[in-house]
Amino acid sequence: MMTDRKKEISVGIVALLSLIVLIAGITIGKGLIVGVSQTTLSFTFPSSGGIEIGAPIFINGVKRGSVISTENINGGVAIAGSIDDISDLHPDAQAKISMLEITGGKKIDITPGIASGNLDISRPIAGTISADATELISLVGDLGADASVTVKRLDSVLAQANSLLSDGIVVKQLRNTIKNADELMITLNALMGDNKENMRDLIKDLGALAKDAKSAVNNNEPKLRSILTKLDSLAGSGQRLMAKTDTALAGVTDLTMETKDMMKDIKTNGSFINKLLYDKTTSKSIDTTLQRVNDLLLKIHEHGLNANIRLGTRP
Repeated sequence: MMTDRKKEISVGIVALLSLIVLIAGITIGKGLIVGVSQTTLSFTFPSSGGIEIGAPIFINGVKRGSVISTENINGGVAIAGSIDDISDLHPDAQAKISMLEITGGKKIDITPGIASGNLDISRPIAGTISADATELISLVGDLGADASVTVKRLDSVLAQANSLLSDGIVVKQLRNTIKNADELMITLNALMGDNKENMRDLIKDLGALAKDAKSAVNNNEPKLRSILTKLDSLAGSGQRLMAKTDTALAGVTDLTMETKDMMKDIKTNGSFINKLLYDKTTSKSIDTTLQRVNDLLLKIHEHGLNANIRLGTRP
């Protein structure tokens, strides 16, 4: 009886130890046991991407920790992970959720970054999600419907092309076009062959002409510079002449103003010139006087002048 009791106790102890070892192995395999020096990092992703608690965290391909929590937040998912060393992480570190194995599983890959300074663990690392095999299969399924529509459209295009070419007119026109293009190329080749020497002479003459033009420019450059200098001097003289002309015009303007003032004075004052120009009585008197003088001169011309002139004494 006591022997059976001991056997039962021994079996229970072995079973308990086996369970403890199993749990420890699962925990270690999942990476849930953390060391004393591990640090907790936070990440933000658009979605969880299928990540689970215990999923490994890699830095440059080396496993350095595991996921300890996931939580939904506004506009994404917050994930926390424990890392055994963050001394090589920089402020521009990035994270990405990717596929762990082809058969399944997810992991977090961290790129340490290159910016100066150390990572601020109080701020979460922004992460992205890479496409995996399941998403690619889903994408292929979504593209299946579009591919079917595309095939139908290609079939319609081929049917229309077949209908267009079946009457033979388009094919005949294409053949004629190709034939004409071939004849044109033959004609151009023959033309170039017949005029090859002329083309060479023409190119040679153009080269000589360019050389002569360059030589003429070089030889006449001093004369051209002299002409340009004289033109500049002439332009300066023209500017001075324009300035003098402006001064003369200003003088003419002043003279015109003075003439206007003088004419105004003549019109308003009672001088002889005013009476001569504007007084009809004075003008009439002058006309009468001139007429009498003219008559006197005519009589003198006809009859002569009888003058009794005594000099030195009185009569």
